[in-house]
Amino acid sequence: MITVNGIVIDKAKFLIHVDDVIVIPHGGLFRTIRVKELGSRRGPSLEAQLLYEEAAVPSSFSQLDGLWKPLLMED
Repeated sequence: MITVNGIVIDKAKFLIHVDDVIVIPHGGLFRTIRVKELGSRRGPSLEAQLLYEEAAVPSSFSQLDGLWKPLLMED
């Protein structure tokens, strides 16, 4: 489940803006990032990493309320 500013996103073509906060699952963690700039092209990962910053310490799935866990588990 990916969220942008608290809204659940289900399509990859969702338009983002500078200062948007995005929460993404990454491994067994949720990462919260803030968009600093928008890229003008699709470039290498080192260049892409300059466009965002960590907005919070990554949190574990185990820290979530139990009602959310079944929605996040992969089969």
